[in-house]
Amino acid sequence: MRANTKGSYRILIAEDEPLIMRNIATKIENATDKFEILYAENGKEALDVIEALQPQVLFTDIQMPQMNGIELIEQVSSKYPRIQIVVISGHDEFDYAQQALRYGARDFLLKPLDADDIKKTLSRICAQLDQEKAYSEKEQVQSALQTGEILPQHAALQDSVFQLFLIQIGHLANASYSSGLAGFFDHLWMKVNRSNAIPTLLGDAEDWWLLDQLPFHGKYLVIKTEEAFMQQPLVCADALQAAVREQVEPYPVTIVHAAEPAKLEKLWSTSQGLRVAMERGLAPGRSAIFSNTGKVRDLPSAWIEPNTQHKLVSFIQGNKRVNFNKELRSLFEHWTVEAYPQKWIEKKLQHLIQIVHQQAIHFSHEEIFHLEYDMLNTLYTAADFPSISERILTLLENTAFLNEEHVSEGAEELTYSIESYLKTNFAHPITLEDIAAKFNFDSSYLTKIFKKYKHMTPIKYLISLRMDEAKRLIQQHPELSFKEIGAIVGYPDSHYFSRIFKNMTGQNLSDYSEGMKLQGE
Repeated sequence: MRANTKGSYRILIAEDEPLIMRNIATKIENATDKFEILYAENGKEALDVIEALQPQVLFTDIQMPQMNGIELIEQVSSKYPRIQIVVISGHDEFDYAQQALRYGARDFLLKPLDADDIKKTLSRICAQLDQEKAYSEKEQVQSALQTGEILPQHAALQDSVFQLFLIQIGHLANASYSSGLAGFFDHLWMKVNRSNAIPTLLGDAEDWWLLDQLPFHGKYLVIKTEEAFMQQPLVCADALQAAVREQVEPYPVTIVHAAEPAKLEKLWSTSQGLRVAMERGLAPGRSAIFSNTGKVRDLPSAWIEPNTQHKLVSFIQGNKRVNFNKELRSLFEHWTVEAYPQKWIEKKLQHLIQIVHQQAIHFSHEEIFHLEYDMLNTLYTAADFPSISERILTLLENTAFLNEEHVSEGAEELTYSIESYLKTNFAHPITLEDIAAKFNFDSSYLTKIFKKYKHMTPIKYLISLRMDEAKRLIQQHPELSFKEIGAIVGYPDSHYFSRIFKNMTGQNLSDYSEGMKLQGE
């Protein structure tokens, strides 16, 4: 039997004396409005109510007919361990109360019940139930959003509707690319999480979640709401973008919003639509807001146009660095004006590297992979496109133009200083520009003199050091995974580590490891 039907949770009172039962119920109602109150006159009836209505809390007397409180507590603790049990006992029943605590009761209250004691007990119980409910609902929403699986713990959420936003700070960076990038984006998001930006925007909305979006280090904002109180998504997205940008300046903030609210079972498909829209629409260095139902933009080919290819090749072959620089700047400026998407620009840059590599025959395949690795890191972490283009321009120029100009005195000593530096620091992130800054020389000059005395470029030497250490680790530490070895030697992205290793050794990682095992047998 039940009393009032309001409240977030259910509490069952098992008591065979009607007056005492009513007195307990009144004191619970006076203490909090969070409970719907259920009644049972003995332990057997209480078990039936628990099975049918799944209360979160049980207040039980000890002395009852048919099944006493101790037997009830023992069975409830075994079958329903999440129910919070409070024992109601008299002074002469203290030994029973201790036994009840051993069987799984969380607390006990002495008769006659004190209103303040009930209030304190319920306050503690409510705090724990609220925490458990919040965790369970987050788990439910996260599962529905990221995998499409509907968990059974909170069926009530299946009747809810959700507004959905995908927020990207900075640029799209694959989550598996490196641990350093993960730390970079975590730092940006910590600025937002520490602020009151998002809670302030949501007003009276109590249930909302900021959940990870993989693989690009973005986050989904999911707001549980009622359709009658639904905010206009564009208005909300505009305020949200302004609040987040204030926390993460100078990095851009891009938001894609769902045009329509989604039920729980539609969260996954809606989230995938937002992700695709983000990939198609995010332009480097620009903040933007758009919907998942917006028109898909027609893009030109992601390959460099034949006329531009011909110009770049002729500039490299003619050693016309100024012209090469000017042509690339014009190309990058056009991309900026047109606000082309990042993913389209990545393909263009990768094609540029292929064009340069075909002419720069002194660079190996693994050095070109390393160049691509540096280029993407630059694109992922820069705040604006001008700084991206300047860095990439330098990388491409240093690859395209390596000539045999005059080498100054002291070059051999400088070469061995660079060699020593690389041997000491090869496991750390190192670019050609880092080496140039360290020794205060132009990167092209350093590449030239190093190649003269060591018969390879500094980057090729760096890669060789890393691969030698990787081979040693594979031989001596078979318990380490290839991903762990890659991170140790300076390539936290396992994809690039695998590519470079195969190009340097002629074997993939698995074959090399198996060969080492056979040699050791």
